[in-house]
Amino acid sequence: MKLMLPLTLLALTFGGMTQKLNLPTDFELGGVIDSNSKSDVWNAQIQYGPLKTKIPQSSVSHDFPQSKRNLKINLDQLDSVSHDRQIVINQALSFVDKQVPYVWGGASLSGMDCSGLTMLAYAAIGKTLPHYTVWQEQCSQRIPVNQAQPGDLLFWGAPLASYHVALYLGNQKYVQAPQPGHNVEITTLNHGFYPSFAGRIL
Repeated sequence: MKLMLPLTLLALTFGGMTQKLNLPTDFELGGVIDSNSKSDVWNAQIQYGPLKTKIPQSSVSHDFPQSKRNLKINLDQLDSVSHDRQIVINQALSFVDKQVPYVWGGASLSGMDCSGLTMLAYAAIGKTLPHYTVWQEQCSQRIPVNQAQPGDLLFWGAPLASYHVALYLGNQKYVQAPQPGHNVEITTLNHGFYPSFAGRIL
């Protein structure tokens, strides 16, 4: 399971009409969207893999000759949260590919535990997390599991007394360093071992 960055899907909606375009993430898009609607209905989003971020109107220049909507979107001005989340996810998935084993107290490719995994995943974007689940709780905003987005943390145990943490991938899947004798792996959420709450850092 790999999530890649280079290709971006842009979905633009005006007056109920949607057009999707593929483009590199580091280019400006100059495009024309046809619409018979005179209403200026703004609902545009940028997507990196499964991650979506709304495009602010401030990053778009537009005019309206007749029924044409001329759009020029500067992707450098977009919120970088989705991009950062994707980097965190890719980093965690690389530990799966490299078959990194579980090692209690570990935080390297030689071995890592649950909080070591999430710590190293977020280090990929320069975010420093402590190597302890409870302290990682305190670095994040607590949210219900059903509101978790890809890149959020999942915690098991009572608040401020958690004993396990993993990185949510979306689509009911997460990356974890489970226990001795196992490698870092992708796991599907199940009610037999369901997270107690989630934590948002980005």
